[in-house]
Amino acid sequence: MATLNALIRKTLRAAFNYDPSFCDMYEDAHASSAAEEYLSHIRPAIREQFGDRTLTILDAGCQAGRLLIPLAQEGHRLIGVDTSAFALRRTQQHANTRRLAVRLHRGNIANLRRWVAPGSLDVAICTEVLYLCRDHRDLLRLLAESVKPGGLLGLSHRPPVFYVGVALRRGEVDAASSVIRRSEGPSPDGAYHNWQTPQQLDALYREAGLRVLSCVPVDHTAMSLDLSAVRDPDVTQLLAPARSAARGTSSVGSSSATDTPSPERTLPARSPARTVPARSPAHQGDSTYRIPQYFLVIAQNR
Repeated sequence: MATLNALIRKTLRAAFNYDPSFCDMYEDAHASSAAEEYLSHIRPAIREQFGDRTLTILDAGCQAGRLLIPLAQEGHRLIGVDTSAFALRRTQQHANTRRLAVRLHRGNIANLRRWVAPGSLDVAICTEVLYLCRDHRDLLRLLAESVKPGGLLGLSHRPPVFYVGVALRRGEVDAASSVIRRSEGPSPDGAYHNWQTPQQLDALYREAGLRVLSCVPVDHTAMSLDLSAVRDPDVTQLLAPARSAARGTSSVGSSSATDTPSPERTLPARSPARTVPARSPAHQGDSTYRIPQYFLVIAQNR
């Protein structure tokens, strides 16, 4: 049955450019909202560094163009790379509808040199990709080397608190403690991921010859957690800011917080799960934590 479904899906994509299971992150309400949050940090950094210049910008892992299309609409030269031909067709469709000229390439970011020369970019963007990659350190260096001196990078990474929350929501107290003591490996869902604190990211970027300008938490999700069985003070300390944030929020976005996306992000649309009934302040203070799903790092090439 799985083989038949895969064949049907492949046929629909090839013949009709259609796949009901594909999450078009340019059109999806939650994904586009997250894109605006990313851009609310990326745009000011670009303006401060470059003013009103027209820039060459790479979106590595562009999917359907949720960051690429808005930046192209602002007059910049955009290059998009993604492993999914179907996602790139959707990106091209969005670009054509808006009469935008963009360069799109299918392939892995590790093969970036096929399309992007060293020091040829003003800005490199890569969101919600590196945390999936075992070679994330090499990819960071590759992206850094692609940017001109003084150019910018805008990259996202998973924070440890996200996987601590996922583990506790499953009742896996030991797994939550394990996350704090590692920075990569099997996450609570069993798949490989990597995650970093701001301090670890600063060290990682310095090793790649980059200077971190900002590291901001983005795309928050509400998690209802029971910490009654937690005995690890590092876990409670890590979650304390998220609990304080939830206390001051009357209505917080929520997502499934499951974490097994494919490289092309073929996921069910998540927007309906982002809206949850408002809880009383007492309930939120007791058990609801507002947890960032990513850190967005804005860095400068030296």
